[in-house]
Amino acid sequence: FAIVDGTNSRQGFATDIGYRNDYPYGMVNYWLDRDLTPNKINQSLRNAMELSEAKGSAILMLRSYPASIKALQKFLNSAAAKKFQIAPLSAVIKNNE
Repeated sequence: FAIVDGTNSRQGFATDIGYRNDYPYGMVNYWLDRDLTPNKINQSLRNAMELSEAKGSAILMLRSYPASIKALQKFLNSAAAKKFQIAPLSAVIKNNE
């Protein structure tokens, strides 16, 4: 059991519940498709890459919109993606240890 907070808020309700109840928890850093314009999707990918490089990981969420999937596929086939590893969410959530 784990809790993931998708609000992008430092004081998210779900993250607080996870922390207080000793559940593994994570917080979404970026929603890939909050805005479906190609420029905004690409900006979200760049932001997630920069955060991942700085912190060692980032949680990027997306919906199953065709534009989202197409953008992610394009990124995964790019040279920039070779530096990154797609991992299950369980690999990056925090445990209260």
